[in-house]
Amino acid sequence: MFRHCYLWVIACVLTSCARPAYQEQGWASYIADHYAGRMTSSGQPYYPQSYTAAHTSLPFGTEVSVKNLYTGRSVTVVVTDRFPYYPGRVINLSRAAAQYIGIPNMQLAQVEVKAYKLPYGGQ
Repeated sequence: MFRHCYLWVIACVLTSCARPAYQEQGWASYIADHYAGRMTSSGQPYYPQSYTAAHTSLPFGTEVSVKNLYTGRSVTVVVTDRFPYYPGRVINLSRAAAQYIGIPNMQLAQVEVKAYKLPYGGQ
């Protein structure tokens, strides 16, 4: 019994210590609702109620964890779009994802973005 618990604890510790494949801090904004239904750079339509994001360089399909450094709340989103470079801006979130981590309507928040695994063949 204790052997199984010990192995489980070791596995949890090792996976929680995994270094991210990608990590950065900066500003997050969110994508306006008037883009709803329009095609993203990946060819998928944008839906404000989905948990997606736009990033300048991460491959499409990358799952990233976005943590609001003020509220401490985190959300996992999938990169489906691109956005133009803005100094200090690291990610644009869908409305649902931004609201979940406490970014007020049409405002910015300081965030930490982490990806633990990058998909192959992404753009």
